[in-house]
Amino acid sequence: FTLSLIGLFVTLLFAYSLFAYIAYNGKAKVVISLVPNDAQLYINSNKVSSGTHYLTPGEYSITASKEGYGQYKKTFTITDEERSIPISLMPQSDQAKSEAEKNDDSYLKNEGIAGKQADTDGKRFREKNQIVSELPYKTLLYTIGYQSDISDPSGMSIIVTVEASEGMRADVVAQIARWGYDPTELNIQFRNYRNPFQ
Repeated sequence: FTLSLIGLFVTLLFAYSLFAYIAYNGKAKVVISLVPNDAQLYINSNKVSSGTHYLTPGEYSITASKEGYGQYKKTFTITDEERSIPISLMPQSDQAKSEAEKNDDSYLKNEGIAGKQADTDGKRFREKNQIVSELPYKTLLYTIGYQSDISDPSGMSIIVTVEASEGMRADVVAQIARWGYDPTELNIQFRNYRNPFQ
């Protein structure tokens, strides 16, 4: 009997693992924490509940609302990495404010989740864009900085910006190489650049 029970347990565990692999393969784990938890939540206009979702990487519109509270609407680019999305609706009516006071712990928990996600995003950003540890860099002759690359919806890409006269641009590229980065792998934008062919 014991061996049969162990065999059944192993078979069920194997079946669940196979199901999870097939169902979640190629999808990212997205955990949505919603306060108040009885608010209406939608992902791309599909009503869902808060908790764990497995989404194919791509762009998603997430909205949440409840009567008496401000509405939440934001677009996220989901990559293949796990992500937490804390949503805290702000009370506007007197009744909602009274209800929100009872949910103080949930609001604080969401703030903690948001802080951890921001820390994780910051680490990913620095890993992808290691040159930011050197920037901004200023000399009397040129300045090297960076800005977000808005063509990347994930917000994880940068443009290295350079303020330099035409004669100093080669020195800027050499400085980037001295730091150990390949300038050809970076998106570099020279400000005040004039195309010599125009």
